[in-house]
Amino acid sequence: MYFRVDLVILQALRGFEQAGDYGAANKFLDGLGFVPQAVMSAVYPALSIAATRGADQVRALYLRVYRLLALVGMPASVLCVALAPAIVADTHTLATAAPSLRVLGATAFFLFVVNSFVFTLGAMDRQLSFAALAGASVVVNVGLNLALIPLFGADQGPVACAWATVATEALLFVAGLVVLSRYLGGLPWVRPLIPVAVSGAAMAAVAWPLRDAAQPLAVGAPVAAYCAAVLLTGALRPAELRPLIAAVRGRLRA
Repeated sequence: MYFRVDLVILQALRGFEQAGDYGAANKFLDGLGFVPQAVMSAVYPALSIAATRGADQVRALYLRVYRLLALVGMPASVLCVALAPAIVADTHTLATAAPSLRVLGATAFFLFVVNSFVFTLGAMDRQLSFAALAGASVVVNVGLNLALIPLFGADQGPVACAWATVATEALLFVAGLVVLSRYLGGLPWVRPLIPVAVSGAAMAAVAWPLRDAAQPLAVGAPVAAYCAAVLLTGALRPAELRPLIAAVRGRLRA
């Protein structure tokens, strides 16, 4: 219901072709969704142990995971927006697949960060809190789709659904922050995202002019710019990379 209700509404209002077009764009987000879920599944045992030791322990670990998912989600959003036509080029769908994916690209960032709320609330035995958030989001998403689809052009139903999804995920992001703050106390939500946002802007400045270039250049140059910006802005400090570098070296030696 949560992830597919908009497809049902679009099919009912605009037909199977537009629903299929929107579904094609949505498939790429489905694939991206595996990444934050895999990260949080690995961290979940540590969060559960921290929850037995008090909110302070959960807060410290959560903020690290929150920033990590934001760091990974930002380039996913930028590349979806910049390279949407190339991503859907081989799907043979209608013309709105690329514009829909461009709009949905903003959702990729929220998709990554919201997963941190889901797993953290679960580790704290607050599953019902997120269930309530998800239920409210379904209501909002249904309302937005019913309102926006008729407002867009006859062939723009998928783009209307994409905007409804972005608005719903943004609302869920804010609501999740509010709910989690009730259990963990005041958290510096904005400050960790400032260097991530600056790094994302630097990446977008490189990605957009190269959106029609060969894919190795269109992907490689923005990723390189993002990595450099992440280090320059302090979004990721060199000391935080040492455990990862040590782990890679250990694997290579083995």
